[in-house]
Amino acid sequence: MTYRWGNSLLQVFQDVAQFRDAGCEPGEPPFPVLAVTSERSRAAFLSLVTPTGQPAPDWHFDDIDEAVAHGVRKAREWLDFI
Repeated sequence: MTYRWGNSLLQVFQDVAQFRDAGCEPGEPPFPVLAVTSERSRAAFLSLVTPTGQPAPDWHFDDIDEAVAHGVRKAREWLDFI
């Protein structure tokens, strides 16, 4: 999923919430959802998804390679469960 100028940002957050909390079975890992932001958009993005004074969520990344590696690990965990 990508965000481009003109998309409804609210819809993106609704999609993320839907996939992360989509009726998991007991013990099921959440569906792996990740977000990668550039240095220019990091602060603005995090201000929308993080309460003031809280650390960035564990699904947010600044580096695309780290995000992909993390996503592969989480996807394997999720697929191993189902």
